[in-house]
Amino acid sequence: MSGEIRKGEIAVSEDGDVVLITRTNVRSENPDNQGRIHTFHVGTILRSTTLPVGSRFAGKHLRVVGPVEDILRLAEEAGFDLRTPAEIPDSDLSELELLHRKIARLEQAARNQNTNPLVVARPRVGVPALQPHQSEK
Repeated sequence: MSGEIRKGEIAVSEDGDVVLITRTNVRSENPDNQGRIHTFHVGTILRSTTLPVGSRFAGKHLRVVGPVEDILRLAEEAGFDLRTPAEIPDSDLSELELLHRKIARLEQAARNQNTNPLVVARPRVGVPALQPHQSEK
């Protein structure tokens, strides 16, 4: 195993799989045929040419890329929205919850309108097209 590997780091395996480490220095429960207990790291496959994303990974030899927090920060800087919470679809809400949501949206729209009021231009005085004709006076 190379260097200090910590939970929450992104690493690349000896097979080129990109892995999110979820547990480190896990010891096998049963000894192998020679009576050895193995120590390995466990994670979730993020990218692989042979395994589906989300598969469980267990291995010894990893090259650490960096903490997942740094990778997520870079994604946010690139424009990915990783802060907005998921919203329950209207179809999954009860009538009361749907009503509460609609009220909250209306209140938010009213607050937005108060902070950004529409600018209404006054009509210009003295514009010839808007002045009454001599015959109308």
